[in-house]
Amino acid sequence: MLKLGHTIVRVDEAASTNSLVLASEPYLDQHGLVVVARRQSAGRGRLGRPWLDLSGEQLFASIVVHPRLAAAETSIVSLIAGLAAAQAIREIAGLEPRLKWPNDVMIRGRKVCGILVESSPSRNGAPRLVIGVGVNCQGNLEGLPPDLRGRVTALSQEAGRAIAPDALLQALLTRLEALLVRLEAGGKAELLIEWARSADAAGRWVLFPSPGSGPAGSFHPGQDPSPASGQAPASAARTQGIVQGITPEGYLVVEDLAGLRHVIVSSELVWKD
Repeated sequence: MLKLGHTIVRVDEAASTNSLVLASEPYLDQHGLVVVARRQSAGRGRLGRPWLDLSGEQLFASIVVHPRLAAAETSIVSLIAGLAAAQAIREIAGLEPRLKWPNDVMIRGRKVCGILVESSPSRNGAPRLVIGVGVNCQGNLEGLPPDLRGRVTALSQEAGRAIAPDALLQALLTRLEALLVRLEAGGKAELLIEWARSADAAGRWVLFPSPGSGPAGSFHPGQDPSPASGQAPASAARTQGIVQGITPEGYLVVEDLAGLRHVIVSSELVWKD
């Protein structure tokens, strides 16, 4: 297979780099192709949330990968991408990021990077994944709404120096390639342990939509998790529990106050400090 980044397509602006790639079969067919935009006008994150851009240079990139995995095994790629981003930030910026399930990279409790993995099956059914990565490399936080200033940050703010998006991208591609090779070679269990060591998850209290209150994204063991997608309505009842860890698929395991365990596939969570 060609290496990640063998072809880098650069555009001045895109609504979303993921959307640009997903609309192009020639792009989707090229494992390792990367699309980078200087600006995004309609970037999006998990559960359809908009991505709020800071001023200054940022990293907006989408990476096409054709993992040699069964389609059911690809859910872990989002965690692997987050681990690669954290490693790249540590290498380039000298910072110690932490991972927040499922797809955020945090520094001192504030979000600096988001990841969105989307799929488009090929004609033969083999997985084609698009890994979208947005990193706040630079920017003045003073321009953000007051309610966001304590929730997001930029690498330059944390490192006290400018961080070049291209340097970060190259480190990310190198790290991601190495992790994907290990994943394809059967190293999933070991990679999940590494992710957990870099994450702020196990032992934390979290609120999640109660089963039956809408598209909560949780299910009890033995139930079908496939409907679990999307964001629960704001009025949905919430259940409190303690995070126990993650499943081999990368899903979150939470035990509620009654001792019942829930597996969270994709849901709107409220993490308690």
